[in-house]
Amino acid sequence: MDTLTTCTICYCKYSLKTNTPLVLTCGHTFCKACVTKMTKCPQCRLIISSTTINLLLFQASPKIEGPCLDQDKKIFCSFCGLSLCLDCVSKHGTHGLMSIDDTNVLIYIEEKLDKAFCRLKEANDELKMDLEKVLKEKEKVCSQEVQIVESLYEKFDCLIRLLQVRKQELMSEVEGFFRPVSSKIEVMIGELEDAIKGNTEEMEEIFKIRDMKVFEQIERLRIFKVKGFNKLVLGEVAERCKRLPKMSLCIDRVASFFPSLGSLSFDGDGSMFGFKLL
Repeated sequence: MDTLTTCTICYCKYSLKTNTPLVLTCGHTFCKACVTKMTKCPQCRLIISSTTINLLLFQASPKIEGPCLDQDKKIFCSFCGLSLCLDCVSKHGTHGLMSIDDTNVLIYIEEKLDKAFCRLKEANDELKMDLEKVLKEKEKVCSQEVQIVESLYEKFDCLIRLLQVRKQELMSEVEGFFRPVSSKIEVMIGELEDAIKGNTEEMEEIFKIRDMKVFEQIERLRIFKVKGFNKLVLGEVAERCKRLPKMSLCIDRVASFFPSLGSLSFDGDGSMFGFKLL
């Protein structure tokens, strides 16, 4: 079938007299006889709000009888909705003919305009209702998103506070174990440094005496103080250091738990805007 010259609904050849090719709002073309019976395009389902004669078909295909270009048309066909010149009448036939000045022509035009206006208004009313529904759904979606985001901030802030509390508890435990040992070691370091300093001073005194004359050495001879350190205390501290605790944080276990920490769920069958979320 030649779709360029034939209506794809009734399979009739396009012609200016009976099967005028009309372009719909969506751009698809069908004959006038079929279009007058439709409110939506049968191909894309778009509402028909306006039509016009498809002049390109007359230019592209010599098989289709072209439109009359005479501007002085005095006759009108109420069946075909066409204005005709005298030459066109002989090709058109006598059905539905009337003078272009006949009041019925104005009535015909007014009826066509009223019908088109009603279709447009009906389509707009339906579109406005759909728009209202979509706006309500948008408000619902935005509101739910805000609630979820606020809840996320609240829950994670609480989680952060719990982590900070646990961190402080562990820090206190660590300090309780290590601070006494560290303090004892600091004291031991001070005592050892004092002992080393005292022994060094005595050694320096001995070097001075060796450089003196014999009678001066005799006068300077005395009991030199040798400072030491309690090995038992050193051993006690070393033993205590062996018993210090080790810290173990299960970071990997916590990190593996994060992906399942929260999830989105749906009410009912999980549908939205009439589409089911699979």
